[in-house]
Amino acid sequence: MTYRDDKLRARAAALKLSQKDIAQMTGIYQANICRIFNGQNPNPKIGTLSAIAEALGLEMAELFEPASTGPRSDERGNEEHRQRAA
Repeated sequence: MTYRDDKLRARAAALKLSQKDIAQMTGIYQANICRIFNGQNPNPKIGTLSAIAEALGLEMAELFEPASTGPRSDERGNEEHRQRAA
């Protein structure tokens, strides 16, 4: 199960917190926060996500809620291929 980096970014923006602010609040290196926020770390430690979630006032469960019900980006590419093949 992957975490929802979009939830982290949206909540940080709503709170007007920069990645630097969150780094200072959590003691996590800003570079690590950047990678997590940008989805470049597909498997961050639970403790790291928990610290970020707590700083943002989020429950861990919120970070693992399903995204929209639309197709995932990799599924859209497959659908386009099927349509062209038809």
